Amino acid sequence: MPTKDAQYLHISTGTMIRFFLIVVGVAAIYLVRDTLIALFFAVIVASAIEPVIERLKAWHVPRILGVVLIYLGIGVVFFLLIYLVLPLLLEEFRTLSVGYPVLQEQIRKGVNEAGTLPFFPDIQLDPDALIGLPSQYLEKLGGGVISFVSMVFGGIFSFALITIFSFYLAAQERGIEAFLRLVMPLRHESYVINLWERSQRKLGRWFRSQMLLGAIVGILLAVPVTVIGAELLDDWDKKKRALMPE
Repeated sequence: MPTKDAQYLHISTGTMIRFFLIVVGVAAIYLVRDTLIALFFAVIVASAIEPVIERLKAWHVPRILGVVLIYLGIGVVFFLLIYLVLPLLLEEFRTLSVGYPVLQEQIRKGVNEAGTLPFFPDIQLDPDALIGLPSQYLEKLGGGVISFVSMVFGGIFSFALITIFSFYLAAQERGIEAFLRLVMPLRHESYVINLWERSQRKLGRWFRSQMLLGAIVGILLAVPVTVIGAELLDDWDKKKRALMPE
């Protein structure tokens, strides 16, 4: 009876070395993934503001000064939004914290008078359960404080990296092109540079269109809010004073 030939699996040393190098490379990319993502977005941001920098250069503004002016303008707008919105949020939280006991009594009184839900007479309402819902939600929210803080600080770190990387790339003449030439293989270099140049023009148009759209929406919202906002604010102030104890 003929016997089958034995089959052997041979793995060379070079194959094993390449395998371990790939594993180490994937692990390294995973460890620095936040930095790589920040670098990717920095390239997008620098590409988006490149047409603005070129326009400023046409007005005889030095490149470094143009980049600084752009980032200062973005920072001023950002902090102005925080300055306008944050006090309003703090005021509403203060009003809620002061008037919440009065609101609880109003809810309890209304639920006791209603007794059941409209169109559902078999469902009984429990005022204490309704009042306790916000407290239960806050307890669950408090349990995730650590994860929330880590998410916030992680977002701040990523934002700082994006700002630093994008500023560095935008401040250098053809900085993004030099970066792409550094990281891309030589055989793909020309294609990637050409693709980036075409994408840069589209990003510039998209960025300008978004700025124009934001300005139009802001104007369209500001006009009716200015017209009817005073009356609504007066009504809201009256309601807040009614909730707040003397």
